Amino acid sequence: MLITTLQRSTWWLAVILLSTAQTAMANAIDGLASTTDNQVFYAATQIKGVPLDRTAAFTLTYAMLANTKIDESDKEILRELLSQNDSVLRLSGPTGAQVDITPPDAGARQVLATLASPKNMNDYWLKGEAEMKELIILAYLGSPAWQRAAQFIASKFYAEWKNSSIENGYKPIRDIIATAYGSGPDVKEDKLLGNAKATLLYDAMEMVDNHEQDKVPDFVYSWLPHDSEYRPFNRAPMVTAAPSKAEQIKELHKAITMAATNPSESGNWGFLPPMHGISAYSGNECTGGFIASIAMFGVKPTYYRLYIDYKGVGGVVISENPAGKKLLKIQGQCAMLAYEQEVRDVKQTAFSACKDIEIDRHTKQANSAIIAKSMAQIGEACAN
Repeated sequence: MLITTLQRSTWWLAVILLSTAQTAMANAIDGLASTTDNQVFYAATQIKGVPLDRTAAFTLTYAMLANTKIDESDKEILRELLSQNDSVLRLSGPTGAQVDITPPDAGARQVLATLASPKNMNDYWLKGEAEMKELIILAYLGSPAWQRAAQFIASKFYAEWKNSSIENGYKPIRDIIATAYGSGPDVKEDKLLGNAKATLLYDAMEMVDNHEQDKVPDFVYSWLPHDSEYRPFNRAPMVTAAPSKAEQIKELHKAITMAATNPSESGNWGFLPPMHGISAYSGNECTGGFIASIAMFGVKPTYYRLYIDYKGVGGVVISENPAGKKLLKIQGQCAMLAYEQEVRDVKQTAFSACKDIEIDRHTKQANSAIIAKSMAQIGEACAN
């Protein structure tokens, strides 16, 4: 029974991950990606501002495999990071918040590539130094991968254990353990993967021992290092609960602020008729406001605040008028107030239907999309 179960696991990683490679170039590389997985986004926040080295890459893959599958957003992230583009990847999270991930170095690229395009584990097992290293990297991608790799190796050990006995000094099982231990990453050259290899072999042999009801003599494999520090570690604290509504709204306000800051050559991202330029943004709870300015030749600009009452926002979309200009259409109530004036009581403020905002032609499409999507999500949150 053990051998059948373990052999089934041989194909597991290839089955759940191989489709990544099949769609690797399906979308254009643009330096942007998004995820709805709180775990993945939280892991990204833990590695922001640092070089994306091997350890940081493992942090990301550990989070991706936390739900035991690679989804479309994970594929998008891997595709962007594995492109030859050396620019930063801007990742948007479930609430609209954003974080920048630096390009991967050579070690990180090997980790991410192993996740994106894995081989069958039989193609790694005792095929050479490089192949064994890839097997250990594959196992170290995350806890589910570690478990499956240990099961696969256990199936190899089990076959040799059945040929071992006290009469032959347990030579078959001792030989294959020694061969595996001597192949792949060496602890003197690569402490992380060298120790991980030894621990993975120990875990695999322990599976065999447990199946055989503790009949394997301890000396056969107890010498292998197997402390917990050598297993896939908790590279980023796990998110145990979704953020509160207030936290989500706060992050969405931040996303709009980032997207509306220096978005184009003109310094504006949009315009209200007749001559108001729309630029920076700030928001709190269920109200938010853009800075609006009107400037005439030879006259000092006059600044206003365009406030939005998100409790009444029914939707926010980007459309195109007959002249081919893109418009941000806010289905809700807005108020144009003097720059110094703040909305202290929405009920006492003269709100009226929001006018369409013409999006500046120099504004990045991604920024406009972030603004529209985040505003709509704040409206949904404030309506419930």
